Amino acid sequence: MIVALPVEIGTVVLHAEKGRKWSVVEHALLHAVSRSPSTAAELRIGSGLPIRMVMECLINLMRAGWVEIVTERGRNAFQATAGGRAHVGSDELPAFTRLVKRRLRYAVEQVTGSVLQYRDMSFLWEKRFKEVRRGDEVVLPRTRDLPGTSQMDVIRSLLAEDETYRWIDPASSRSGAAYVLVDVSNGGVRGIQRRLPPKLAGALMQAGSRAPPTAPSSSAPSAGRPTVGTGEYRAAAFSAKDLLIGGTEHKAALEELVGQARSMIAIHSTFVGTGLYEEVMGMLRNAASSHGVRVDVMFGKSDDAEGRSATRTFCEKASVDMRREGLDQFIRFHPFTTNSHAKLIVADDGDGGFRAIVGSCNWLSADFKALEMSVGVSEPLVVRDVMEVLAELATTVTGLNNGVAVELAGRAHNIELRSGYPSTRRGRMRLIGAADHVKVVDAARDGARDRIVIGSHRLGAAAQNMALRPVRAAVAASDRLEASIYYGKPSGPITEDMAAGLRLH
Repeated sequence: MIVALPVEIGTVVLHAEKGRKWSVVEHALLHAVSRSPSTAAELRIGSGLPIRMVMECLINLMRAGWVEIVTERGRNAFQATAGGRAHVGSDELPAFTRLVKRRLRYAVEQVTGSVLQYRDMSFLWEKRFKEVRRGDEVVLPRTRDLPGTSQMDVIRSLLAEDETYRWIDPASSRSGAAYVLVDVSNGGVRGIQRRLPPKLAGALMQAGSRAPPTAPSSSAPSAGRPTVGTGEYRAAAFSAKDLLIGGTEHKAALEELVGQARSMIAIHSTFVGTGLYEEVMGMLRNAASSHGVRVDVMFGKSDDAEGRSATRTFCEKASVDMRREGLDQFIRFHPFTTNSHAKLIVADDGDGGFRAIVGSCNWLSADFKALEMSVGVSEPLVVRDVMEVLAELATTVTGLNNGVAVELAGRAHNIELRSGYPSTRRGRMRLIGAADHVKVVDAARDGARDRIVIGSHRLGAAAQNMALRPVRAAVAASDRLEASIYYGKPSGPITEDMAAGLRLH
């Protein structure tokens, strides 16, 4: 049975660094010959490796100029050069790379929304498919309201194993509708990549069995939501200085973050344009004009019934101001809301690493006087997760493979590549997103013995189901558990009098 799978084919111009990465074995052999000259036979015995592998590694190190052959005591031995000794103490040996530029395609199937390897398939553009189709194919229907395509998955599909992301030409993105013809027979699928996402494989097999084609049900988040929600636990270091409490500490952390940045800053703030906005913008202008830092600002305030909001209007005006000042190539205010309450900021640290802050502070509308609470992280894989969330939020703003969305996804992918070794950190950390916030309250309900304390800027109607009911159940089931909820101000239908009458027991 031939099954026609609907796909969107995208075309971009990718710039990447291509180069060979060094193995742990090569690093170990360089370390050995940096201590004392050794013959290949001695290195074979000391390492327990085959002589051929030892020789290939040494030849590669010699090509890099890090190892040379010397004659001493009548024998030819290998020893590290000055360049090799300079790098041997690094966590990873620096790769030799070159910049490459290629026009590439990627494919996003329209049944479950997964990204496929373009090079593993052949396709027909939609117009051509309609001209040549025989009529006996099973055509899978396109699924409505698919979640936004993962920028990280697109980046992975474009890059080869020895490449790291640099940038994509913003004006190069093109896309079009097409169909991949898949041969489903004898319990197998041909004409597409071997390893398929389970949902897609199931849909293809169902269609191949001549069952009525239906779009598979999906538990994926609705379009416009970040696909990274709970995240996975990461080994991470955490100290008291990483916990920011109060406006003064938040302002100082922001000044340090912006002051260190040399390439990029990405900010997601629910609101923009109030508080100490002008002072913060002064920091960002200085980073852009003095160091060429690229700053991207996204906002989450939802629009009203007419599709407007004060924050959106302010961002549009700010974009005009940046053009007038000649800074629009460096500081960009994105024009559409992400509909997210997230307060995130991530920036490079000027020394090859990155730092992120996740918490309660609306960076571009705060007066830095309120009791804000946030966590700063520098652990690479945790920062990578923050970047991926920002990339998925930005996708709803800028579209696939454009602007800050793909830039953040590309940087996150590079961090992922460089973090191949397991961390020795003893702490654990992960991101919590979307509906998983409820699980935090449920965990408190199920695990607390003496006291539960919840703090929230606003107290609204949603608190009844999300926080009050679980906490009441915990208090009722215990003879010693106490619970308190603190809030800044009532919201929506909740008034001060109604709030004062709420009880947790």
